[in-house]
Amino acid sequence: MKTSDKALEHWAIYIDIEGFSPNYDASHGRVIAGLENLMESIYWIGSKFCSKRSRRLCAFQAGGDGFFIDSEYGSPHIPIAIAIILMRSALLAGTLTKAGISEGECIGISGWRPEVIRQNARHDRVRIGSGYMHLFPIMGTAYISAYKITNPKGALLLIDSKMAKRTSVRSITVSNNPDCNVIDWIHTDIPEIQQIAEIAEISIGKACDLEESLKVEADKAASTFLSEKWLHNTLMFNNCA
Repeated sequence: MKTSDKALEHWAIYIDIEGFSPNYDASHGRVIAGLENLMESIYWIGSKFCSKRSRRLCAFQAGGDGFFIDSEYGSPHIPIAIAIILMRSALLAGTLTKAGISEGECIGISGWRPEVIRQNARHDRVRIGSGYMHLFPIMGTAYISAYKITNPKGALLLIDSKMAKRTSVRSITVSNNPDCNVIDWIHTDIPEIQQIAEIAEISIGKACDLEESLKVEADKAASTFLSEKWLHNTLMFNNCA
């Protein structure tokens, strides 16, 4: 095994769609529309707000309905704002999401691949017989932690507790989970949210409308494929109970 690129400190967001798998067969068009919205919003943030090299943003689709997003740019307010924009935009499109934010090292792992893979890989894709194996090019503690802290049930925005201490954004500690805090993504208001949304031309709605939409969509989700605990956490942590 060969080492790869130098590890760099990054923040990372992991975001995915709540109830994507159980809802896929019953409401195929709806969940695909939600995935399209999430994908398009990431594209516009990366293309318009993060267009300069100093603000470079990278995103990787994972598990069908999930995305890892990372960058070296800005204070913790930047990933918080980006996650909130993505979650609000998705909600306006009728889709509920969950996101985790963390920070740590981020490293290219192409050098860790077996020799036969390195020799045959082209743009992180390897032909295997008449098919292909698609390879994930990045790994590190930023990605691992962002995914790990999304364990609590609910359409929640979670942030690494150490990272939370370095921001003025109000967050609540999750009981029995000291590694993460929860941010109210419906009502949190910091300048970066509006700034990034305006540059990326993404509609994020107003808190009063978002609150009603969350209640409707969460109620619908809990009655069909998600639990009462999920519903309770979704409404309580976002001050919509």
